[in-house]
Amino acid sequence: MVITKNSMVTVDYTLKDDKGIVIDSSKESGPFSYIQGMEETLPGMEEILEGQKEGFTFDGVIPCDKAYGKRDKEFFMPVPKGDFENADALEVGMSISIINNYDEAQEMEIIAIDNENITIDANSPYADMDIQFSCKVLEVREATKEEIEESLEELHHHDEDCDCGNH
Repeated sequence: MVITKNSMVTVDYTLKDDKGIVIDSSKESGPFSYIQGMEETLPGMEEILEGQKEGFTFDGVIPCDKAYGKRDKEFFMPVPKGDFENADALEVGMSISIINNYDEAQEMEIIAIDNENITIDANSPYADMDIQFSCKVLEVREATKEEIEESLEELHHHDEDCDCGNH
């Protein structure tokens, strides 16, 4: 089967940063499965795998704009010092874990500290990097209706301002 929209794709993969350091690999976590076209993985990975078949291998680069993107100053966020239990122990350059709007831990870097705020950078630590990507497609099949519905639910987090009608 050829990888197209709504294909369930399972791959072994390795991602490396611009210095060649492994940042993610299925060697530790096991094969990765995703649904093609559902924004569950890097856009560049989906582009590379579109139209390929089981057994396809790739070893190359995903450019930064199709990987983790360019660093965006919109994601530099001042947070009141009072929101941190240990504000006095924090320093510029430290990495801290913050619980995001989806109740997931997200690593962020402290980029500035003043009398009132600690400014954190919520961009990916891999922003502005071309990513080395190696993979082998292990399996391709049509995603089930349930898998697609679950993926859509995970992709679209509902909040009080959401008017999609799917609450």
